[in-house]
Amino acid sequence: MVEWVVSESGLRAPDGERTLALDAPEWHAEPAYENSLPTDTTITGSALGLSISTPVTLSTAAGRHIHTDRSTPTDLPSGEYDLSFPVLRSDGTTRSKDRDASAYTSGERSIVRERPRSEVETRGERTHVRFAGSARIEEGDGELSVSFPGRTPIAIEFRRNRLATEPIVVPETPAGVATALTHLSSALRTAGPDRSHPALRGHPPLVEFDDRVEIPESVRATTPDTGLRLSMPASIEGLLVAAPLAYYLGATVEVGDREKPVLSGPGGFERRFGPMPAFQHDVAAMLRRVFLLDCLTRAIDPAEVTPAGGSALDRLDLRRDGLVETTPAERLGRYCEVPSARLRPELPEWHLSTYVEPTVGNAQSLPYLLDDLSLVYSPSASELDGKGLLRQSLDDFYRTGDVATIDRLEPELHAGRAHGWLAPGTPIDVFKTTHSAYEHRLTYDANDDSNGESADSDSPLDVAVVFNDREMGGEHDRVAEIYRERAADLPANVTVETDLTRTELAGVFEAPNDFVHFIGHCDTDGLCCSDGGLSTTSLDTSRTRTFFLNACGSYHEGLGLVEAGSVAGAVTLTAVLNDLAATVGTAFARLLIHGFDIERAIQLARRRIMMGKDYAVVGDGTHTLATGGHGPPAVTWLERRDETFRLTYEVVETGTTGGTYRPPCGEDDRAYPRGVNADIELARAELLTLLESASIPVIYDGDLHWSTDLARRLDT
Repeated sequence: MVEWVVSESGLRAPDGERTLALDAPEWHAEPAYENSLPTDTTITGSALGLSISTPVTLSTAAGRHIHTDRSTPTDLPSGEYDLSFPVLRSDGTTRSKDRDASAYTSGERSIVRERPRSEVETRGERTHVRFAGSARIEEGDGELSVSFPGRTPIAIEFRRNRLATEPIVVPETPAGVATALTHLSSALRTAGPDRSHPALRGHPPLVEFDDRVEIPESVRATTPDTGLRLSMPASIEGLLVAAPLAYYLGATVEVGDREKPVLSGPGGFERRFGPMPAFQHDVAAMLRRVFLLDCLTRAIDPAEVTPAGGSALDRLDLRRDGLVETTPAERLGRYCEVPSARLRPELPEWHLSTYVEPTVGNAQSLPYLLDDLSLVYSPSASELDGKGLLRQSLDDFYRTGDVATIDRLEPELHAGRAHGWLAPGTPIDVFKTTHSAYEHRLTYDANDDSNGESADSDSPLDVAVVFNDREMGGEHDRVAEIYRERAADLPANVTVETDLTRTELAGVFEAPNDFVHFIGHCDTDGLCCSDGGLSTTSLDTSRTRTFFLNACGSYHEGLGLVEAGSVAGAVTLTAVLNDLAATVGTAFARLLIHGFDIERAIQLARRRIMMGKDYAVVGDGTHTLATGGHGPPAVTWLERRDETFRLTYEVVETGTTGGTYRPPCGEDDRAYPRGVNADIELARAELLTLLESASIPVIYDGDLHWSTDLARRLDT
């Protein structure tokens, strides 16, 4: 909860890691402003003016955006207006002049930096300033000033960005989908480069199908008028893959009798695309281009480093000032003039791609995919080569039983660190998602909001460890220990159940749990219990948010949980060795509880074994169970040199695409965009100090280690 404090120059709201600031000279606290909206925290009063130093969205009380010109003042006639700006919190890591005792040094060089005060988004949280009357708006030097002709009533409100309560309703046709795409960009808080920052992108409105077109007024009013138009053939496949670019550009989408897509805008801008399948790669390349250049030129927290190093704008011959002031179409034209050969080395690796079956119904999943800013491709896969699935028939070590096996596919993957599959089949190296998983994620997010919880909430997690296999006692004991160790600072409520019946296990899944870790057997009848098998399709509902079914061939049971109400979980695709299952299970538990999303956690955990492709994720693999506790989760890659070590630092967090971080060690204090790794050269003593200072996963000699364990190994 935010507590506002009145100071001489205005108002401040210190709240742990949040920092809210609003300059309002001659502020007078007064009774409630009658038109203020119900919020998490509100303060009312009057002032002669306001000054805000973060990117601000200006709109009418009805929600219609008002675009201001930085070069000239904007005079607002008498009316009711809303200024909103993102809540910022400390995150990442930066250098401070005064170091406390927790900072480590080696000679004159700082090795580990203490917790920072760097401004980074708290996604979904914004401050709203509502006022009534006339006003003059002026922008300059990173600050927006509002001056009133006299003392004016003001309501200052802290709110979380909530999804529009009314969905977009369109016919189940290509034209209907095009209309929906046009208005999904209403979630953008600005049409300028600042849209690349996650704090200025909300969740797009949901899409429903009917015979009519119904666009909620709040959505219509906030749909940006960029002048850009994407003219498409009447093809669902093309519309789906075009969705991320159309959304991000704020383009009006239309379909017609044409063979090839065309993107056009005022001033003669035009970009003609080829047909599928080349089109999906062209639109992905354009989105990556525009997004990177927005990150480099925006006003809020601009990125300073690309994979090619710092000073990218100089190498690309672009000027920030000349781009911010232009119209969206003019800016896009300037961006497209940058030669691809020069831009390619600067592009960060994209965070997520989703392969979507080209059906009209899958357009309903687009709001969730665009909320993650996922690229969209058409799915393509082939039968898996038997050489890629090394099999060892060691019956004495396998969990016995009639195991349900899956025919796996080899997917054709494109750009992305993570890959989702919203299509038939079971490919390897992707998470198998469903529309239900996204709906359930949104339900849990909404429940968290209504309970006053957020990503930084101190509310404890409810974790259940179910032990239905005595042969796996090693995994059971270590997993329970991991959860209880982490519960000291997470916090978490950990319960351990053993030898459950079908009714008892069903009760665990149907009870409210944030995570269930099942250790046991699975056969064609379901998850093995003391009195038979439990098929998850028999559950009335699943109130288990996430899960790990560490049992042979648990894929179908995992999908059953997702359809019954869960968001995502880890499963196996075939029979697995007991010892290897225990190795993966303990690693997965540790990663998940330290803030990694489910897909990344299983990717890293399965590096511990040769048969890693036997493990997969069902549901929304980008879902995160817990916060990292000490900033965004990260994994490091370590390589020994002759006299030094090369450490590559990778931040892993899908939900904050466009945010930045600063490496936690060394002398580099520049802002790295998510997707760009930081390479740091360290002497042996410096490396040991870093590894001992925090518990993070490290890939060394091809295997997964935890930093504190690796420090002890390297120190011997």
